[in-house]
Amino acid sequence: MARLKGVLKRYEIFLNEKDLVEKTFFGSVRLLNDLLSSEESVIHASSQDLDCLREIGLDPKILFDTELGARIAGCERVGLGALCENLLGLQIAKEHSAVDWSYRPLKQEWLDYAALDVAVLLDIRDEVEKLLSDTGKLEWAKEEFNNSLKITPPRVKREPWRRVSGMHQIKSRFELALVREIWTARDKVARDLDIAPGRLLSDAVIIELVQKKPQSFEELLELKVVRERIRHDYQKSELKTWWKILSGGYEIDQSHWPEMRARGDGVPPPKIWRDKFPIAYIHYQHARLLLGEISNSLKIPVENLISPDLVRRITFNEGREFIYKEEKERKSI
Repeated sequence: MARLKGVLKRYEIFLNEKDLVEKTFFGSVRLLNDLLSSEESVIHASSQDLDCLREIGLDPKILFDTELGARIAGCERVGLGALCENLLGLQIAKEHSAVDWSYRPLKQEWLDYAALDVAVLLDIRDEVEKLLSDTGKLEWAKEEFNNSLKITPPRVKREPWRRVSGMHQIKSRFELALVREIWTARDKVARDLDIAPGRLLSDAVIIELVQKKPQSFEELLELKVVRERIRHDYQKSELKTWWKILSGGYEIDQSHWPEMRARGDGVPPPKIWRDKFPIAYIHYQHARLLLGEISNSLKIPVENLISPDLVRRITFNEGREFIYKEEKERKSI
């Protein structure tokens, strides 16, 4: 049986319960994918890994998600380390849990650390399955695992550059335009180099460049944040790229500057509903109360019964319709 765990830029395959294979690119993805199509793949928190696997051509067909299964079973802590400790009585070392797996070459101690994760995953799978069976939730979990394989990736957020850390320091549309240009260039270069964008150029540097607005490449090099945050050769090699983008941004016509506030593509935050959408607020609070009762009775987190975003969308639309009807009736009187 093949069980697989994918972690961002590295993929670990555990075969026949004893052999660990690690590669950043599989010479024969098709053969491996054929294996995964007929055998169960065990993944911890598959929502984080399935898209990564599909990017390289691996598409599991039978899934057991130890994290999701533990949630449905009613476990209070569902991280891999917590499950290992609570279900197996073992503690997983955590000293490399936050390393950047896009870094190459991978260090041997990192490989050893990752191998331990996979080595315990099958035992955790069996313990989670037993919990699900004992609580009468195994069939529910299997349905959820199957559904996880059908979920499509979330659509890309509109204007993702607005999520740069430190955007609260940006005070003008002109500066927003500069952030947008640098972020877009950083994203493209990072993809070409196959490196995390933040490792190539941190958000802090982007914000500082935009605020300081150096007027020459030499001025850019003298900035304190550049001297302190851009130390590695792969970072320094792109400095002229950032200067080219920044200086070009100075010339962008005002008509192409973005608005200070992004146009929302979702429902308003519930915290404003009480005053602006009172009926929607009542529906939302009532739904939360009922869902909380169901969650407690089933010992399944609310977010695994129904997504919080879906609850907001349903209750907001309902309330908005009633408000519209009331306003229409008042105008007709």
